[in-house]
Amino acid sequence: MKILVTGAGGFIGNHLSYKLKELGHVVLVNDFSDKIKKCEKDFKVYDFDLSKYENFKKLPNDIDVIFHIAAQTSGYIGLISPELDVDWNMKGTLNVCRFAKETAVQKIIYTSSMAVYGEGDFLKETDELNPISHYGVSKLCGELYLKQYEK
Repeated sequence: MKILVTGAGGFIGNHLSYKLKELGHVVLVNDFSDKIKKCEKDFKVYDFDLSKYENFKKLPNDIDVIFHIAAQTSGYIGLISPELDVDWNMKGTLNVCRFAKETAVQKIIYTSSMAVYGEGDFLKETDELNPISHYGVSKLCGELYLKQYEK
């Protein structure tokens, strides 16, 4: 399979990319250049901002699966610059969905966050959604975009 991993410069995305390659998949990676340098020798790298849809024209149209891990994850940055949560987490996810629909990607695997449930101990996926941060709202929006595009 041909698989795109967004956020491949981060801990999870980087390890996932190498595991997928080890399993025999063709792996394409995306992140910002300052984060993705460690992948350049092992993968086809796409260094671009997911919040700008025109950047997706750089990608091939025959991707089978997208692991969408890229996100603005800093609570502090989201507090002082909530537009970054909107750009990277909401617009980026919307653009991943749009690209997937337009190119017939078979599946998107999305990494959300417990932040969509708000505060509490022993939270579970069946609990009520109650995000209390910009980050939590942006990750929940990503989940909703995926549900909407699934239909």
